[in-house]
Amino acid sequence: NLQGADKTQLEESLQRLQLINGKKDPVSYNRFCLQFIDLLLQVYEIFRGDMAGVRKPLSEKEKNVQKIVSYIERHYVEDLHLDRLEQDLHLDKHYMSNIFKEVTGTTIFSYLYQRRVNQSRIIFLLDSSQTVTEVCFRVGFKHVSHFCRIFKKLVGMTPETYRKTMNNMGKGS
Repeated sequence: NLQGADKTQLEESLQRLQLINGKKDPVSYNRFCLQFIDLLLQVYEIFRGDMAGVRKPLSEKEKNVQKIVSYIERHYVEDLHLDRLEQDLHLDKHYMSNIFKEVTGTTIFSYLYQRRVNQSRIIFLLDSSQTVTEVCFRVGFKHVSHFCRIFKKLVGMTPETYRKTMNNMGKGS
């Protein structure tokens, strides 16, 4: 979770990438590559301290939470529910819920919704011509109204407003 200046810096870099991405000339392509490299260096700088430290071995709880996160990353667009996670991961659903909250500070479904919304933001950023409904189903939500409510809660604007904003950025407005 990024905060403050680091978050602002990375968001500005992503916006610059978006602005450059729509242009098809060789200079813009090279600018895009340079901006992308700069973004990678920013990420490296932010997390360099975390990577340098010696990491103690993961506890059993942390290993299980990693299994849950990895599973969600592979299946977030599918219909996920605790019974399915219990069956596929061979962990009790109550145990999973408790350790996930304890280790991450959030619930499994809050994490899942955040993952889906983040993916929808990427889709809108890369292809703002996609409709809210198309993106909603593409990222794993079953109902547009639920997607819109969660998106607005997490992003602070409706998916349609966000899509239009990305569309305007792509046009250089």
